[in-house]
Amino acid sequence: MGTAKSAGEREFDTIVAVLGDAPNHLLPPCGNCRQMLLDYNPEIKVILNDENLNVVKVAISDLLPLAYKHIE
Repeated sequence: MGTAKSAGEREFDTIVAVLGDAPNHLLPPCGNCRQMLLDYNPEIKVILNDENLNVVKVAISDLLPLAYKHIE
């Protein structure tokens, strides 16, 4: 993401991280990456595996559900 941004890319729809050659082995973004994705593109989607190893596409806001929300 950092390389793409520094190369002038500004619009991102979906992102995915894959581990090696393992089929269907997708890596969820770490906490720092989730925050960066939300800050740079709050509408971006992330492709990852659910608890049953099915491939799903979720909004980054689903991975950081209370980001920047005031909680009383």
